[in-house]
Amino acid sequence: MLSQKQIQHLANLARIELTEKEIEKYQKEISAILDYVGKLKSIVSRKDQDSQKSVKKRFLNLRADQVKKFQNTDKLIDLAPEKEGRLIKVEKII
Repeated sequence: MLSQKQIQHLANLARIELTEKEIEKYQKEISAILDYVGKLKSIVSRKDQDSQKSVKKRFLNLRADQVKKFQNTDKLIDLAPEKEGRLIKVEKII
């Protein structure tokens, strides 16, 4: 279970003030949530070893990159408010 000091630290990080009663309430609730997440994590980590291989096979089958030339470049450059030759002028960002 989380200590009152840990709950107060979380409250300070969130910039909220808690009463003693609220600290006790959240101490129980947050501890229960973290315990549940720990259970979920252990289930996922056991299954993860087997499923990693199938996920990699299924989703990491990447296609080769293909370069396609855009046909309307001149039309887009003509629409720019300021340009110099084939370059579009923009304001300094930094």
